[in-house]
Amino acid sequence: MHEVWQIVLEETDRVGKVRLQAADTYLLQISEPCKPVRTAKSHVAKKVSVQFKFCYYEVLLIWISSIAT
Repeated sequence: MHEVWQIVLEETDRVGKVRLQAADTYLLQISEPCKPVRTAKSHVAKKVSVQFKFCYYEVLLIWISSIAT
């Protein structure tokens, strides 16, 4: 009975290593084409962040001026 469990564990370990290797290969294949997308996404996020801050301060100033009057 011990031999059966040992074979099951060895096969589970082997299959796990094969899946891990496949995942690493897929990650390497997809990481390079994704770089331009990540860079573009980062640039858009920075641009939107600046625009959001400007709008936020504008609304804040309008709100403060409405309270002061």
